[in-house]
Amino acid sequence: MLLFNRHHGLDCQILRVANPYGPGQRPGGSQGVVANLLGQALKGEPFQIWGDGSVARDFVHVDDVAHALVLASDYMGDQRVFNVGSGQARQIATIAVDVERVLGLPNHPRIHHESRGFDVPENYLDITRIGSETGWAPTMPWLAGLRETAEWIRSLAPTRAV
Repeated sequence: MLLFNRHHGLDCQILRVANPYGPGQRPGGSQGVVANLLGQALKGEPFQIWGDGSVARDFVHVDDVAHALVLASDYMGDQRVFNVGSGQARQIATIAVDVERVLGLPNHPRIHHESRGFDVPENYLDITRIGSETGWAPTMPWLAGLRETAEWIRSLAPTRAV
């Protein structure tokens, strides 16, 4: 996109989005640890965790992503590339504990699988530029976003009473 910007004057913004979660993300896929952990718990299945759960990622609620997209579409400054995330890393093990908390399932069973060689130990985005250029910042509190996502997943199909 930046090549077309430089050579043809195409105005563009590039948003590098962290790991979005929220309503609309279905559990059971190869991506989407938040939806997968919620889906597993809601079905009464143990959490499936690769490694010891110390891998950490940046998670951002889909509503915050949508807001960033709107602000970027109106942005008239010189910057072209923005990171969109929470700006912090959350360990998978901690997310599992938070899922237990929002669902009221203390000590939910876990199955730990062998670590995957391609998992980077920690990955989170610096969101300073989008904040300073557009005023954007994530606003969805983590636990509130988990609760909202859990309710959406519950609405998909009957699950055990949690």
